[in-house]
Amino acid sequence: MKPWSDEVKALEAAAEGGISERQFMAVYPGAIYYADAGDDVPTQSSKLQKVRSYLDGERARIESEYRTSCLMSFLYLGIFPPVLLLGLGAAVGWALAGFRRTPQ
Repeated sequence: MKPWSDEVKALEAAAEGGISERQFMAVYPGAIYYADAGDDVPTQSSKLQKVRSYLDGERARIESEYRTSCLMSFLYLGIFPPVLLLGLGAAVGWALAGFRRTPQ
């Protein structure tokens, strides 16, 4: 969530009021997990592990989408223009060859 969103403000208020606890995630700098204050340590650890698994999955999905978009950009900008120019050059050459007189 964005730090300025209403949801984060509500979570911060709950943490200030003692309803939940902030847990910083060392693996993801800047990421904060809000744990239930009433949960025991194993439950908090289990929930934190689920959050880490979710974040790992999201990171993998975003990286995959980025790689796909880079590949498509390469195809559109690196392959199609040269092929298009080659085809255009061949068409112009073919058309001009049709207008030349051949010696008889």
